[in-house]
Amino acid sequence: MKRRVSGLLRWPVRLLVPGALVLVSACSGWGGGDKADSPAEVVALSAPAKAQHPLDGLTAAELDTFRTVLADKGLVVGSEFPYIAVDEPDKASVLAWKPGSTLRRRVFAVVRREHRTYEAVVDLAERSLVSWTEKPGAHTGFAESEFGIGVSAASADTRFVTALSKRSLALADVTLYTFAGGSTNGPGEAGHRIARVLPYVTSGDPATVLSRPVEGLFASVDLDTGEVLSVTDTGVVTVPPTAVPPKRQRPPLEPVVFASGRSNVQVDGTQIGWDGWSLRWRANRRSGVEIADVRFDGGTGERRVMYEGSLADLFVPYQHPDPSWTFRTLLDSAEFGMGSTMSSLQPGVDCPTTSTFFDVVLPNDRAQAQVKPRSMCVFERPTGNPSYRHERDAAPETELVLRWISVVGNYDYIVDNVFGVDGSMRFHVYAAGIALQRGTSAATAADAHDIGEDEHGVLVGNGLLAVNHDHFMSFRLDLDVGETDNRVVRQALVPNEVGGNPARTDIWKVSEQVVASEAAARYTPDARAPERLLVQSALANGPLGHHPGYEIDFGNSVAVAPASSVSDPGSRRGGWAAETLWVTPYAQGEQFASGLYVPDGSADAGLPAWTAADRSLTNTDLVVWFTVGFHHVVRTEDLPNMPAHEGGFGLRPADMFPSNPLLR
Repeated sequence: MKRRVSGLLRWPVRLLVPGALVLVSACSGWGGGDKADSPAEVVALSAPAKAQHPLDGLTAAELDTFRTVLADKGLVVGSEFPYIAVDEPDKASVLAWKPGSTLRRRVFAVVRREHRTYEAVVDLAERSLVSWTEKPGAHTGFAESEFGIGVSAASADTRFVTALSKRSLALADVTLYTFAGGSTNGPGEAGHRIARVLPYVTSGDPATVLSRPVEGLFASVDLDTGEVLSVTDTGVVTVPPTAVPPKRQRPPLEPVVFASGRSNVQVDGTQIGWDGWSLRWRANRRSGVEIADVRFDGGTGERRVMYEGSLADLFVPYQHPDPSWTFRTLLDSAEFGMGSTMSSLQPGVDCPTTSTFFDVVLPNDRAQAQVKPRSMCVFERPTGNPSYRHERDAAPETELVLRWISVVGNYDYIVDNVFGVDGSMRFHVYAAGIALQRGTSAATAADAHDIGEDEHGVLVGNGLLAVNHDHFMSFRLDLDVGETDNRVVRQALVPNEVGGNPARTDIWKVSEQVVASEAAARYTPDARAPERLLVQSALANGPLGHHPGYEIDFGNSVAVAPASSVSDPGSRRGGWAAETLWVTPYAQGEQFASGLYVPDGSADAGLPAWTAADRSLTNTDLVVWFTVGFHHVVRTEDLPNMPAHEGGFGLRPADMFPSNPLLR
């Protein structure tokens, strides 16, 4: 009899992570829809074969050179490469670079070899190994080859099999899923790279298997040694007898036509131009699609706005006190890679059929080029709104959207970079997919209330609770408003007493403060103490002597981790979620909000650790970090597949241009 155990033989490896279920075929590599056939008339642009700019992503040829250099040192066979990217040159040299100048390209890689972590830097032009540095204790995310390690170990462990038999189950009855380890600084776990293996009763429909959890049982496995460190069994809970409601596709609406077939988008390799905007894009294994060298011409000449912008981390902590849930404080991007899990886009569904689609090249665990077909799209769309209006003096609004989708386990994250004709930018994330569910003794909402389960989720079926959780997404924006020397300004709207007029005794006025250091820049909006935050040029060279800048629009996604969680090891893994806004001085190497390596929660990492130095922000090169957050208190309407939930923020010009750029 075949055992229904994921990760073995021909069975697909199923990886359950930061709120998500990743299905990875043993023969197809990372996937989230990559097998979908595109309509014949939709053709994706191939990734450029040669780098055109210092900030472009690595090409297939460059990855070949990287492997050759390491192979000559005997460092390829037996190694895994969980992270590889361009080793960015000094920023000043990039800004001074001109098309046609020499491109000095280097590769930075994190390497796992013989259960140790190393950092390697290779000079591609010199074909030389610049450095090879061991990083003791540094934990990396999962490699594809590790997906089945925990499954194999748990299925061979007598304690685990016995715990299944207590529930009248055998290995043949279940599918085993591998979760990330979460906080690993408890007894017997400190210093280990750990996976948690959980059983689900096998369902004929993969979409409903999450509705059949074998609750309260999991194995903790050392990924390096394959040893089962412990088997946790908190007691038998009856497997939910019914699945969530079946999916019934509603009849489609009539298709909406976005464009006539003509396009205002110009594409030149990795450079995109549209109505005054110019930007470059590249793909990163961890952060997905990144944008760079963003410029806008508002009618008075092109000005640089942003050096780089990207999704810097994604943190999904679950909110149930049972030991089989408390480890689920998940860092999707750090542990599994938003780029590695990018999905092929469906024309007419994920993007309009009139979009320009792009193939993306990313390195895999063996430092080989892997093509992600049709995994990014760019399109312009009418919003249906006027862009400005007074009587008959009006114009329709159109915007440019750069979109990609990552399927990280049971969640799909749709990421949009939106550019407006008024010089504004918006960053949106849509969370969709399937909510994680837990077995419970409750059969009705009243039962769930009586035993306190409704404090941690919502009953969605007989014996089935969908668990509450958070989604926190950090965006890193290296803003260069005009030039690199910028400043942060907080404009508080404070009460102002009016005298001698009984019809009006109180108004508000603007009280401006230039933020001096990192500690003062930490900020989460309070509606009763409103403030306006801007990133401005340090030079008063804007219209009429203003400091030209961009105002931060906090949008609809201000949700942060509670202050009480700062000492919680699981929450500390995503400690940056404690604030909506952080600002740091530019520093090479500070790219991800939780740091380059996966934190175990024993100490602050990433933004909270860096900003503890309280570095100066006065007239210097600044990086803004914005936390898009929402607390997902689950609803019955979120099953079987939840409606896409949107969160986002924006930037809009403030005193950058002498008048409305729409009328340039």
